[in-house]
Amino acid sequence: DTRVVVNIPAFRMDLFQDGTLVKTYQVGIGYPQFPLPQGLRKASTIIFNPTWTPPDEPWVAKMKNITPGETVEAGSKLNPLGPIKIPIGLPSLIHGGKPPAKIGKFASHGCVGLTNNQVKDFALLLSKASGTELSDTTLAGYLQEKEETKTVKLNETIPVELRYETIVLEDGKLHIYKDVYAQDANTEENVRKVIEAHGARYEDLSEQQRAEINDALTGKTKPKKGETGVVIDLTALSGKGYPAPVNLDKGSGKPGTQKGTKRTNH
Repeated sequence: DTRVVVNIPAFRMDLFQDGTLVKTYQVGIGYPQFPLPQGLRKASTIIFNPTWTPPDEPWVAKMKNITPGETVEAGSKLNPLGPIKIPIGLPSLIHGGKPPAKIGKFASHGCVGLTNNQVKDFALLLSKASGTELSDTTLAGYLQEKEETKTVKLNETIPVELRYETIVLEDGKLHIYKDVYAQDANTEENVRKVIEAHGARYEDLSEQQRAEINDALTGKTKPKKGETGVVIDLTALSGKGYPAPVNLDKGSGKPGTQKGTKRTNH
């Protein structure tokens, strides 16, 4: 089971290889008026030093020195895509060019946004997961020629799941994320479905746990600093659910240290 999984409300992207979660990235997502789409996509190429063709949209018209439909060259300071883009089906991309301050926030017009360091790291791991030869040296060589676009076709197409899950059981902890695209997803009914999917009942939770869940659903409790959602420990479900982040990269340049974990259904 090799694939990329993006959970939009969690601002999280995971890369699984052969069923094992090998790396987690905190990402920027599309603004509410330009939401990241949902569904199954595919990644088949990595494009280094991409050009950019600005769409004929009002947000482009507000940009200085940019004309819709005209090609912005690779390496240009006006090019927002950064050093690498991975197409995942129009109009969306996974691409670099984002400052660390935009990671974990709204940051794009329908794309998954990474810092330049994140996207370089992701490109190497994605190529490895697809059985495509791409070394650090080769990648550095491509990027050194900033004005020359280079396309690498992956040996195997990698599925990309774009999910919208505001309620996730993760290694025995219930995560309730903000309903960023206002889809009425944070309901007690959805909490019940998640808990029941893992062999438990909402009624079996303690009164305190149910109160904590209600406060998170209604927005009374806010995420702690550094967290993208409210986390509630459900001891009875310890070890169950989606894997916890692995080697979490928040775009600061400081790598995580957690080991890979097997993927479980949720």
